[in-house]
Amino acid sequence: MTTSSVAIAGSTGGRLKQWLWADVAGLPVAVWAYVACFVVAVFGLLWDGGWHASWGRDTFFIPPHNMLYAAVTFVLGLSTFIIVRDASDLADPALTRLGPFRAPLGVWTSFAGCMMLIGAAPFDEWWHRTFGRDDGTGLWSPPHFIGMVGGLLVCLGIIVTLRLREKPQMGGDGKPRRLGGLTANDAVTLLMFAYLTFIVGALSLNFYAIRHWYRYDAFYPILALMFGPTVLVLAQRLTGRAGAATVALTIPFALIGGMGLVLRAAHYPIVVSLPVMAFPSAILLDMFYARFGSGYRWLLVAGPLAALVFYPSEFGWAWLLNGRITWPLADALRALPLAMIAATLSVLLGAWIAGRFERLRRV
Repeated sequence: MTTSSVAIAGSTGGRLKQWLWADVAGLPVAVWAYVACFVVAVFGLLWDGGWHASWGRDTFFIPPHNMLYAAVTFVLGLSTFIIVRDASDLADPALTRLGPFRAPLGVWTSFAGCMMLIGAAPFDEWWHRTFGRDDGTGLWSPPHFIGMVGGLLVCLGIIVTLRLREKPQMGGDGKPRRLGGLTANDAVTLLMFAYLTFIVGALSLNFYAIRHWYRYDAFYPILALMFGPTVLVLAQRLTGRAGAATVALTIPFALIGGMGLVLRAAHYPIVVSLPVMAFPSAILLDMFYARFGSGYRWLLVAGPLAALVFYPSEFGWAWLLNGRITWPLADALRALPLAMIAATLSVLLGAWIAGRFERLRRV
């Protein structure tokens, strides 16, 4: 390569870098690209669940896999470009150096998630060729778990990139604002928290999340309460919006339901089931947050109450989906104290992570 061609390539790369970080409708082009790819990947993932359940698993290169990994490959390429093109001149409070490269922390996080997703693909192919279909492990099989954690990291990276650019603004009385007047950053952050809720719910619940006929005992709600409330409290505190928890549940609920209708119309016999019924618990958390703000004490009350509300709402929901009562009452009563402890620890974890994030913002 001649000196002139190197100079031209460098100039083109510099212009592309400037364009990627130029604001469009309140957010950098790079962030919009990340979010668009994540939307495509989530649709591919939902399609994939219906495909495998309905048609089995023939080859890796099926349409939903192609859709999912096309999005992942684009995000990996975008993250690699940002990392390779020195980002020292960006106004980002969390620029992180790794070896000779310096890039925003959120980009590094998304890059790591993409590497896990790409690495999980051949592992998944080998796993299925060796052990066949996942009839007992599902999302907890090693390749699926690695891939889901990779998707979780990509989502977290986008959230970090978003929230380091905009601090939550409380209302005039110091209390959280409602959902009116959302900025582009707020709206996209809530969208990403919806996807985070979807991923964490799937990872926590495994088969219980994707097949409603597995919801036959009273102990699986404990899995939902271990990390689900963490995400909901994080959504509230990083956006400063009362109602964020409910939105973070509503979007994936509507997305899964809508995709299910599309696949049913396409004659898929089995699709991903609707999520667990956590709306009453989310509304409860939003009511407490609107009243008491970002303190810790109210979490000690809201956590147990969220579990107490979740059990009857999910009991009724499982009954409706399955057409029969499937929970032994004695099991539910035995599980409830553990569920209350899990929910309390979960909301406290969400508040603690939000506090650590605010420290990162001030670095």
